[in-house]
Amino acid sequence: MCSKKLIAASAATLMLFGVSQARAADLFEEPAMPDLSVVMSLYGGGAILDSEDGQFDAKGYMLFGGDARVAGESWQAEIVGGVIGDTDTNSSEEGSNYFALAGHWMSRGPDSTIGIFGGFTGNGHQDSNDTSYHGFGGLEYAGFNGNSTFFGQIGGIAAIGGETTSTWESGVFGRGGWRYFFTENSKVEIDGMVGWGYFDSSDDGVTGAWGVEYENQFSYPFSAFVSYRGHYVEDSTNCCNDFPDAMSHAFLVGLRIDVNRMTLLARDRTGAGTFNIPDFHRAVSWP
Repeated sequence: MCSKKLIAASAATLMLFGVSQARAADLFEEPAMPDLSVVMSLYGGGAILDSEDGQFDAKGYMLFGGDARVAGESWQAEIVGGVIGDTDTNSSEEGSNYFALAGHWMSRGPDSTIGIFGGFTGNGHQDSNDTSYHGFGGLEYAGFNGNSTFFGQIGGIAAIGGETTSTWESGVFGRGGWRYFFTENSKVEIDGMVGWGYFDSSDDGVTGAWGVEYENQFSYPFSAFVSYRGHYVEDSTNCCNDFPDAMSHAFLVGLRIDVNRMTLLARDRTGAGTFNIPDFHRAVSWP
């Protein structure tokens, strides 16, 4: 419950900050801090879930969340939060929640950007009052080629506290993606992540996330987006012969506020849109 209040308060604060910055941009011909890029998102939607044993075969459940990224020339700070509704068909639990903080340190160039990233997550688990905490980090790269941006990340994640015997305890991951800009203010993004690791002290397994998003800036500083996100989690020693323990399909709509970057393309190449952290949400939140 505290995590939900914190997420709600953070989202409200970020929205108020974005509105104040947008008004400031209207008052002054040039922004007061032109090198600083700020992007804030809020989303909502629904999802369906299928699991091998049927316990988490919810016909539909709600998702809410948001994120904020602040970037300078060589750094970026990021905060992410989300709430997953009840997915257990055998109970009436409150659902699960997710919270992450991360930092990126980057070297930008006209044709590419390279960096390192690190952070931690806090997770409240479905059908339980337990929480777990994970640290993660890795390397990242983005290459720019005309209207296309190609990006990738590799790294590791490990539990650092809480109840972790039924979630992703430690492992490695890789992520890749592509953004294509139809215009400076209209883009599509496709990405995928795969991870391998231990879900308790003895059993290894795989997890994955994939998705597609379309975004359009309809009136600066506001843009709208629609997206599909898929997630897969399996914790068995033989991933290739068993059915997945859980797979979800989420459909989301949302709103973004972009401060100090007039176009989506400028945000991607020089602002807080070059990188974001991988989608660990379901991998560490599902029990």
